[in-house]
Amino acid sequence: MATADPIQTASARPRLRDCLEGEIVKILSAKSTGLTIALSIGVAVFVTVLITVFNDGSADPLSLSLIGPFLGTWLLVVLASNVVATEYSTGMIQQSLAVTPRRGRLVTSKLLFVAAISLLSGLVLSFLCYAVGQLILSGTDRPSIGLGDVSTIRAVTVTGVFTLVYPLIAASLAFVTRHATGAVLLTLLIAFFPMVMAELGSSVWADIAVRLAPGGPMESLTGQAQPGTVGYMETGTAVGVTIGWLSLFIAAAFASQLRRDE
Repeated sequence: MATADPIQTASARPRLRDCLEGEIVKILSAKSTGLTIALSIGVAVFVTVLITVFNDGSADPLSLSLIGPFLGTWLLVVLASNVVATEYSTGMIQQSLAVTPRRGRLVTSKLLFVAAISLLSGLVLSFLCYAVGQLILSGTDRPSIGLGDVSTIRAVTVTGVFTLVYPLIAASLAFVTRHATGAVLLTLLIAFFPMVMAELGSSVWADIAVRLAPGGPMESLTGQAQPGTVGYMETGTAVGVTIGWLSLFIAAAFASQLRRDE
């Protein structure tokens, strides 16, 4: 009786790079992917134009340009959830596992794709909305701000990079729940529940909620939250909180899948 050569068997197993390339081809070939990214950019720019046009000039010009990217992020959250959950709703997960039996590699490849597409889209959203917003402000003789200032570049760049946080959380939750809608709703709850409780609770709770929520570090990292204000954190602490939240949800995604390999 012939037996499989263990060397050939090992070499036939797809590497992480192969899994990632497969995910890229599969996801980018779907029309909904490009449509969702385009809608994300469209919503962000539209909101930026709307807010900037109707601003009376009293608001901070930089803050005006960074509201649109935050709203555009939520369409990326929908995309991230569907990237994972569609595998289960269509039954394609069985084919994916037949090609990649180790679920850990499948989880890693999908989360890497979500991180990459969210990061690229986020940077486009951030710099595009900044450019549109400042163009409108300067064209109507209202205060505007250029990219010549290091703090401005920092704020716009960090806003773009931070865009990957909620899509990664949503993708991780989609692995746990296996439902796109459930993952999106949970991500919304995680993002906005601390803000609501901060408004309703005591000042101590408000400070804790704003600081330690997944989106809390963003204002500190962009430089918009100043020392002494509610929610301000040192850069190292803000980065640590962000990494901590991402690690928690990503670990949950791996735990929900790897236990099925046993």
